[in-house]
Amino acid sequence: MQKKGLICIPQVNNLEDELLRSCHIKQIKELLGSKSNKDFKHDLIVEKNLKKKLLNHDFDIQKFWNRNPENKFREISNGAINIKK
Repeated sequence: MQKKGLICIPQVNNLEDELLRSCHIKQIKELLGSKSNKDFKHDLIVEKNLKKKLLNHDFDIQKFWNRNPENKFREISNGAINIKK
């Protein structure tokens, strides 16, 4: 049997914070054209072309989920670099 590696990608904040850092937007509502930041999650669920919206706001996969946690999970390193193209 061949051994496989384990890659851990801890979520440091929430999805909205990760998208804010990874795209050129100041508020999360800008990404999907939501009426408010509160409406964003609903709009995300019903969005039909998320890839286009991300690319329109210069999404950078290298900035997405690339930080290490600073809380009780700080000893878990982020292995996201191992799966990003």
